[in-house]
Amino acid sequence: MAAVLSPSVIEASNKARDAFLRAIDPGAFPPPPRPTVGGAPPPPGPAAKKLMSGAYYGDSFFRMISEIITRQSAVLKTGTTTENLDYAGWFNYFFTEAKKSAQPEAMGRILSVIFDLDSVLSRDNLKLVQKAGFTFPASLSTDFARMIAIDPAVVPFGVLDYLLNEGFETFPPVDAKSGGVDTGEGTVDDPKVSHVFGTDFDLQSATSTQPTDRHTTPNYLIFYRGDNRLPKMVIEHGGARCRADLAHWRKAAHVDEPWHPWKDAATSRKMWIRKGNADNDYFTVNSIGMDFHISCAYPMLRLSEIDKTLTGDIRDWTDAERARLRSSGKADFCLIQPAKGPQKEFALCDKTRVYLCAFKDDTLLSPTYTRNTYPEMGVRDVSLNQIIAWVEIERFHHNADLRKSGSARPNICYDSTTEGSTMTIVVRDWGWMNGATGAKNVLAIANPAVFENRLNSFKGSSFEINHSRLLSRNSTTYIVSTRQHAPNVWATVAPATLKK
Repeated sequence: MAAVLSPSVIEASNKARDAFLRAIDPGAFPPPPRPTVGGAPPPPGPAAKKLMSGAYYGDSFFRMISEIITRQSAVLKTGTTTENLDYAGWFNYFFTEAKKSAQPEAMGRILSVIFDLDSVLSRDNLKLVQKAGFTFPASLSTDFARMIAIDPAVVPFGVLDYLLNEGFETFPPVDAKSGGVDTGEGTVDDPKVSHVFGTDFDLQSATSTQPTDRHTTPNYLIFYRGDNRLPKMVIEHGGARCRADLAHWRKAAHVDEPWHPWKDAATSRKMWIRKGNADNDYFTVNSIGMDFHISCAYPMLRLSEIDKTLTGDIRDWTDAERARLRSSGKADFCLIQPAKGPQKEFALCDKTRVYLCAFKDDTLLSPTYTRNTYPEMGVRDVSLNQIIAWVEIERFHHNADLRKSGSARPNICYDSTTEGSTMTIVVRDWGWMNGATGAKNVLAIANPAVFENRLNSFKGSSFEINHSRLLSRNSTTYIVSTRQHAPNVWATVAPATLKK
């Protein structure tokens, strides 16, 4: 069922439209008749003439606004991240998903409410255009900021509630054993790659399409979760809880504000899926992979979230820029030999972990794979007693499209999720989740010794992936054995300890 705009948003958008038209063409809304020299009211202006036909004054006004603004990647200015989202940050997040399916008129009405239209748009004859010299993202209008402060549960809530319900959806959960799907498309090395459980890391367990147990006891299934936290931190946190259940995150991200749709516990307890990207929501779902290799793509690495000035390819950066990346503690760089290159070169790298999780086969999960044929499902929380072991990996990132052309480098930051981005992965280490979890979670493991041998043999393995699939087990962008730490040689920059 399509989302419906609240009457308060419709009323506010009508007022915004009328004010805009009146400002650009006073004749568009002639004042009530009054005595004049000729005894007649002022003649209607061009906009008013168009209004009389209904085309400009009706739905097309809002459709034109939608056409201009929905092309933007980020429409509102915000200095926040996923850890401390403000209203503008939530608007951008929900808007990105909703704009792919929402009715243009509805989106235009929303945009006319949140922006100061006079600063964003102008009129070219009878057509609305983006104002010359104006660039997005834009700021919230003064009027809308006042609504957030004075009456947040009406129009501000109505805007976000519409975008959430238009851009997101929930599914009835399914039991874990129903998640055995094979969506492999093949690779250069393999005509077919199982996306149930990667064949290179052959940990098999029962699913509806793969009924033979091998490494788990009969009632358990293995899933994988990418998480850069140290094992001791995962133990301290009690596993992996979705952020919507964390009181400190809800406060920092303003989720309990009157303008937020998730202030209602019943709504925020749902496992939401982003319709626009056909993927799990970042905050109400923990993604768990059915394929070890693809789980190595998480967490995503987006340099724009570290330093927006670090654009282009790391090989074209200055020493000071590389030093800034290292000092962030969120990623690093090294010298490494490319498989197709004459000598070692700078490469962007980071370390993270994949946690091996065992779920009872009747655990209820969100069937994300039914939306995108991607080898993952969703679960609200991963408890500590569901985590068997951790695997530490190092990732070497590459995207040839970011390389400088001539004297100019692209004004784009590396993003591991974009087309053209690939990662060479090497397995560095692994370990059991001991301590608080008891004796290696043996209830889920059919033969711990066999399991341990399998993990030991996996150390040192390397392969190539992108954000969505295994590309090759044999051919990688970089030769991982040649990795050399590139030391800080800049006296003004103190080396930082890379966060693990």
